[in-house]
This record gives sequence, C-alpha cells and structure tokens, in this order.
Amino acid sequence: MNMGTGTTGPTMPAVNLKATVSCPGTPELEYRFMVGNDGKALEYENKPKSPSANYIDPPTIDSGWLAASDWNIDWDADIYGGHVTHVTVCARRKSDKKVISSQKFARDFWILGGALYEANGTPTLGSYLGTKGLDQQMLIMAKAIARSETNTTHFEPKKTATTFHKRYPKRSFDNGYGVFQLTNPIPTREQIWNWKKNTDAALILLATNRQAAKAKLDQHPGYTNVQLRLETYAKYNGGNTGGNYHVWNGSAWIEDPDYVCGCDNTMRKGKKKNDPSAPCLYLSQCYANVTHRLEY
Repeated sequence: MNMGTGTTGPTMPAVNLKATVSCPGTPELEYRFMVGNDGKALEYENKPKSPSANYIDPPTIDSGWLAASDWNIDWDADIYGGHVTHVTVCARRKSDKKVISSQKFARDFWILGGALYEANGTPTLGSYLGTKGLDQQMLIMAKAIARSETNTTHFEPKKTATTFHKRYPKRSFDNGYGVFQLTNPIPTREQIWNWKKNTDAALILLATNRQAAKAKLDQHPGYTNVQLRLETYAKYNGGNTGGNYHVWNGSAWIEDPDYVCGCDNTMRKGKKKNDPSAPCLYLSQCYANVTHRLEY
C-alpha cells in the first residue's frame, strides 16, 4: 500500500487481475472475479484473538459481471492488508448468460505497509501531527510516545520481520498495534492497518490521559509541565503500577520512591526497592522516564 504523506493517503495498491478463457466458437463473453476464501478477502495472521476484539475481516471482494477480461481490484474505502490466498474467475456467454467456466485458483500475494518517511526524508508522522492543531505539550508528548513505542514506525521492517509478517503492522508481546501500540481498547481493523487512524485514536487516548494526570496533580498545585508530561506518559502506558508516576510526600510531587528502574538490562523495567526477590516488571514510571528522554 502507499503510505501517503502528512496531508494525503494512505491508499490501497492497484492490483490487476486478468482472465484468459479458451472457448470453441469464440462467443462474446462476460467475466467475474472474486477475491478471497471462506468469505474473507484476506487472511491476517496477527489479528487480535480476544473475544472482545472488534477486528472484522474484509469480506470477499466481488467484481460482478464485466465486459472486460481484466479488472483492478476494487478495495473498499478502508485501509487494510494481509494475505490473499485465492481468486475465483468465472466466464459466461453474453448472449444467454450461461456460465461456461468457474474456477478457484490458489494465489499468494500480500498487501503490506512501508516506512513512514516522505520522499525528501521528512518523517511522515511529524507532518501529520502538524495538521492536528495540537498545543505544544501534546505535540511533544505524541512525538516522544511514537519514538518510545516503535521508533516512529508503523510496520515491521522488512529486514527484521519473520517470513509471513514482513511489513505487517507492528505488534507487541501484549498485543499493542501500530506506531502508537494501541492496546486497550483493542484497536479496530483500520486502526491496526491505517497509521493515521492509529494516530487519531492515540491522540484521543493521550488527551484523556493528560486530563487524568492534571486532575491528579491539581490536588497539590505548583507542578511543572515536565511533571505533567511524566504523569501523562505513565498513564498512557498503564504498566504494573496503575499508570502512576508521582506520589505526594507532604510538600511536593516526587517520583514514587517504592520502585527503582533498570533491571533485565533495560530501563523500561523496574522492581520494588530493597526487595531482591521482587519480580522485574515493565513499570509505568520507568516507561515515562524513557519516553521523557526521547522528547524533542
């Protein structure tokens, strides 16, 4: 698919199908193409498996009867991808509409994504965020979160992904999807495949998180913008400390002193202070610290 720019796209690719039918007498024929198998246009092996997931497989794509023997697949208005496994081709005589051929062919091709960079090397995500009317604090946080979550990448790089998942949307161990690693609520099909829809959903979540962070810190005014961003990052992440970064020590907001970051060779994990037996966990305050360092 075409990733588009900050102001255009993304768009589905042009895929042309062509039928060749040998028929005695060479009558005038009409053609029909159906893309998909078992009622689905494509297979997506990484889709959310939770019963509460709202990932809806795109239905079989049907050209209807055509005078031409070739057809550009008419994708719907949504952006999605995956593995096309079968194409059915039918032919009928135009004179009496009698079907003379109907065959399902096994076909392997994938609809995949690419890098979020424009032709001049500009990060496409940054260009898109610039169209959203964000205040400076939201813009700083959105860029930092994208860097922290995926290094501003929506799709798995071709050179590192597994055989069947090259250029599929990035998916984390806890089923976060896309450039902003949407996890809860479970993202829709288009939020998984369309990086702009993924971004839009993340911005709504981020605004909600900032509102919650502000409501907490407003209990004791006098905090800084940096503290507000740190608390917001923690709430965006959730983590194993309930999305909290600061505690009130009686005179100031401070980083929760019960935890220390840095274990299992990553600053994204932490554990209970002075407890050698404590498990090493992904902690929201550790995530916030890492993300804060990626601000620009």
